[in-house]
Amino acid sequence: MRLSISNFKIIAVTVLASALFLWIGYRFVCIQLGYPNPEYKTEMWLGNTARMREFLYEKLPSKTGEKTIFVVSGSNSLFSIASDVLSEKTGYKVKNYSLHAGMHIDILFSQIRNKVKAGDIVVAPLEWEARDRVLINQFDYENYLHYFSQSVEPSPLVLYNIFSAVPLRRWAIGFKTYLYQPHDSVSYRNFYTDESLNYTWKHRPGNENYTHRALNEFGDINIELPITSATWKDKSIFKVPEKADSKWLEILGGWNDYFENKGARFVVTSPILLEGNGPEIFSKNIWGNIGNLRDQMEFTKTPLYCDPVSATFSSIYRYDTSYHANAEGARLRSKELGECMVEFINGKDVKTKKINPDLVIPEIKHRLIKQRENFGSGNMLFQVRLRELHRINEEISGFHSKTGSYPKSSVDESWGLPVGMNISMRDDLGVTYWSNGLSYKLIAKAPKTECAVVVANWPEMVDPVGLENDDGTQCSGFGYWTDEQKLR
Repeated sequence: MRLSISNFKIIAVTVLASALFLWIGYRFVCIQLGYPNPEYKTEMWLGNTARMREFLYEKLPSKTGEKTIFVVSGSNSLFSIASDVLSEKTGYKVKNYSLHAGMHIDILFSQIRNKVKAGDIVVAPLEWEARDRVLINQFDYENYLHYFSQSVEPSPLVLYNIFSAVPLRRWAIGFKTYLYQPHDSVSYRNFYTDESLNYTWKHRPGNENYTHRALNEFGDINIELPITSATWKDKSIFKVPEKADSKWLEILGGWNDYFENKGARFVVTSPILLEGNGPEIFSKNIWGNIGNLRDQMEFTKTPLYCDPVSATFSSIYRYDTSYHANAEGARLRSKELGECMVEFINGKDVKTKKINPDLVIPEIKHRLIKQRENFGSGNMLFQVRLRELHRINEEISGFHSKTGSYPKSSVDESWGLPVGMNISMRDDLGVTYWSNGLSYKLIAKAPKTECAVVVANWPEMVDPVGLENDDGTQCSGFGYWTDEQKLR
């Protein structure tokens, strides 16, 4: 009996000591004191975005028995999904839980663990690069422990994987930081209280990114801006591995089982791909690798769904990277993804067909040409300016066909308006005109922020006058002219 009591005491002390050690260790690693270690990359926007979405989703109108599409991926769907469009197309409520491709898929999917219910659909347009990532890494645990932990409900196994991935050096740094930080420090989560999070969102400026303030009321980041000069000069930044890691597919299959047990369906699709200043989107090697991934996934629990060609878009719809659409690109992407989901919901086979790069690449080129017609879909200011220029130029050409001369400028020997014909011109678009009757130049004196998208899609319209180092992305305007006035 004494031996049993003694053993019990030893076990009890061991358990208590272990629990105390784990608690202290947890505090050392989390360092909830408001002072990040400069050696480790932490991004507060992840946790704030996750928290803000929950506030936004609480406000979404609900109907009894309503089903939900959950979108989970890295930032390609954070920027490139318009949840309202996808919802209208499918009839499902849509909640977008996409965040950052650098995070392990176990952490991303843990956001919706215990949220998914019978009849729901989980759509995962996961970035190509993520498909050979299987380990919790520094980016995962650092961001999870600091900013993200209270927004995720991981399983005990995932939680173990997160903590066991923390290197000893990180524990030592945590111990040192925990001991020496001031006592009046603020926790990471309390950098933004719930009240300040909501206040700053309500008073947000337009077109922010990588912050909770950038979210619209549907939980997406949809930015109404075209590509910039710096963005276009960068090469496309997506890569496609030759094959997915078998462990990654196993993890994905585990999530498929989890969602199936909940009565939900799991759909893995291609991410969006936006045309960039590089050959990737037209590369046979890239599309050969996508085909390999499709073939590899075909016989797993998570095959690839939908046509990846329908996820390709012109740089007209690019915001910054090849994975980030602007608002109009997000609407178009969501419309096409929604069409695939409607067929899926109706029981049609929408698994990705075999991919032949020799056939796919011409199809993509034709698709992007069609997207450029009428200067693309949408009404961003550069598109309005280009359409106005085109309309006026058509009228000028018609005048020349009838009279044999061009309408002269309303200001003699200077820039003005076409005279002698009934042409209305919007003053706010900066359109100006010069002609001596024999030749002409019609230009929109546009801001440089519109030059990159024009030079990427309609380079012949960029005014060559005043270019900095012959750089079309730094133009002073764009429009139409006769050869004699090209350099006027």
